[in-house]
Amino acid sequence: MLALARAGATSQARRRYAQFGLDTVDLSNLPPKLAGDIAVLAPRLDKDEALARRSVGDAAAWAERAAAGYAAAHERIGSPYHAVNAATMWLLAGDPDRAGELAQEALDSSELQGHGYWDAVTEAEAALIVDDLDRAERSLAIAADSGTGEPSQRATTLKQMKLVCELKGIDPEVLAPIRNPTVVHFCGHRILPAGEYGRFPAVEEPQVRAALDDTFEQLEAGIGFGSLAAGADILAAEALLDRGAELHVVLPFDRDEFVRTSVVSAGGDWVQRFERCLASAATVEIASAGEYLDDPVMFDFCARIAMGDALIRARMLETGAHQVAVWDGTPSYGVAGTAVDVRTWGATGAPSTVIPVSHGRPTGG
Repeated sequence: MLALARAGATSQARRRYAQFGLDTVDLSNLPPKLAGDIAVLAPRLDKDEALARRSVGDAAAWAERAAAGYAAAHERIGSPYHAVNAATMWLLAGDPDRAGELAQEALDSSELQGHGYWDAVTEAEAALIVDDLDRAERSLAIAADSGTGEPSQRATTLKQMKLVCELKGIDPEVLAPIRNPTVVHFCGHRILPAGEYGRFPAVEEPQVRAALDDTFEQLEAGIGFGSLAAGADILAAEALLDRGAELHVVLPFDRDEFVRTSVVSAGGDWVQRFERCLASAATVEIASAGEYLDDPVMFDFCARIAMGDALIRARMLETGAHQVAVWDGTPSYGVAGTAVDVRTWGATGAPSTVIPVSHGRPTGG
């Protein structure tokens, strides 16, 4: 049920809740941890309904249901985690007084004396609700230094605390210590020894790599999606891997054919570099099982998959998505290529950074 809820399938999760008879189960006969988990399943689904309905102005009733459910679980179990969830939902339901009372109960609880991630972020959320920004900042710093808190866990935390900040009029920058890394889509021109038009010359490789390093550092990039053609793609992949980022590779078609069409022609050690990046990738996705047949639309299809993956991952992690393109600035009227990738990404409204290169002619002599 939690997996369904986290995937956004709230209605399906609710049907399963009724199907399994969890609304009538006797919690007193279950181990405390399991009983507590079951007790807050219905409020969790009500909370998801409330958050989903904010855009249509129908959130208050669902938020009140969620708040009452979490508050009942808190009274039965005495958990500060349930108290804070109830407090946030009362805030969304338009009852700041009840929200403040429950948040203060959580802050006064002896259970929030640890220094683990969940204790710290729960304390921070409660502190935000009662306007104790100093305590919230201290708790968020502890959460950041706890050594725990996977990106998916931080996403759950960030989503709820961003809501609190919005409802309380607090600058969400206070959440920076637990912010997830930026997700990037990388793309750019290929490189050939001859420096053909539309591909940047080999003499620019060091400058491009340095610019990629600087850009990824400024963006705090931690996850990257793109292909692995010789040139900008591999340089970006290497830069991400060198900074410890998570690399996700999308190839347009069969690996061996891709190497023949997009890597071998660059000469040098590009094939070896391709293999190293591929071996270090967290995932490798093949966009199409079909043959290339010299159809450039397959490259565009591949790029669109990588862009979509980046945008979805960023949304799941409550973080930003950013495109980094190594581009000579020349428009294209074809169906694929860096110019097309830049134009396609731009239509999403997500930000981008262009690292400029020459029109395939060596610069500086």
